[in-house]
Amino acid sequence: MTKEEAEKENFDLWYKPETLFKAAPVPGAIEFLHELYMRDKNFIINSSRIPELRESTVNWYKIHAPFVEPSRIRTGMSGFEGLATKINRISDARRHLHIEDVPEHGRAILDYTHAHVILLSNSDDLEDIKSNRLTQIKGSPGEMPDFWDINKLFFG
Repeated sequence: MTKEEAEKENFDLWYKPETLFKAAPVPGAIEFLHELYMRDKNFIINSSRIPELRESTVNWYKIHAPFVEPSRIRTGMSGFEGLATKINRISDARRHLHIEDVPEHGRAILDYTHAHVILLSNSDDLEDIKSNRLTQIKGSPGEMPDFWDINKLFFG
């Protein structure tokens, strides 16, 4: 695969609504959200996706997690980079916990907010951070991490 082909595939995966709509949930994620919902927890889906993907994101949740009200789903704001929007939401709402799967976003959230970050990633990019506000969950060797470990962490 050429660099151009890889860039196009990456763009299609993240920015084309019809591709996004086909994505399967991360194992354990829907169950985790449902448990939060059943326990009447105040949670939001804080995404850095571009505003143009809000409708397809909401529709994806209607299929996979119909109990999640559209008002809980937040995507990027026009004119702002997605990460900046994500950080502002965490700060403005005084959120104390954020579950993240992008190491660079996790680092920025630790740098610019007071939230605890649960990083769901096999990456070693944050090994240099010595903070009691960072919990990293990695998958088994050769496997991506999933939400089952977060379910255990929160709900036993």
